[in-house]
Amino acid sequence: MKKFELDIIALDCLLNMFEESRFIPYESFRRCDRGLVPDEDEMLAALVEEGLLKKEPYGYQITAKGIVFQHKGGFAELARRERRDFIIAVIAAVCSFVAAVASLVALFK
Repeated sequence: MKKFELDIIALDCLLNMFEESRFIPYESFRRCDRGLVPDEDEMLAALVEEGLLKKEPYGYQITAKGIVFQHKGGFAELARRERRDFIIAVIAAVCSFVAAVASLVALFK
C-alpha cells in the first residue's frame, strides 16, 4: 500500500466493519463514535484508492478485491509478510557473504 504509514490496525478495523454488510452508509460512519482514529476520512480515501472499497453516492461498498484482501489477513498480515521477507533476504545475504569468504579462504589455503 502506498500510504502504509497509516495505522494498519485502524485500516483493518475499518475493513472488518464490512464483515456483516457489504455496504455501509455515510451516516453510520458519522453517527457512530467508535473512537477509531481522528483521520478516518483519510483512511477511507486510502482504501478507496487501493480499490478495496468503492465510494457510492450514499456510502461505501467493499469490493471483491477488498473481501479477498480481508480474508487473506488484511494489512496486519501484509506487514508480517513484508517483515518476514526482509528477514529472509538479510539472512540470505549474510549466508552468501559467509560462503564467499569461506570459498576465498579455501582457495588461497
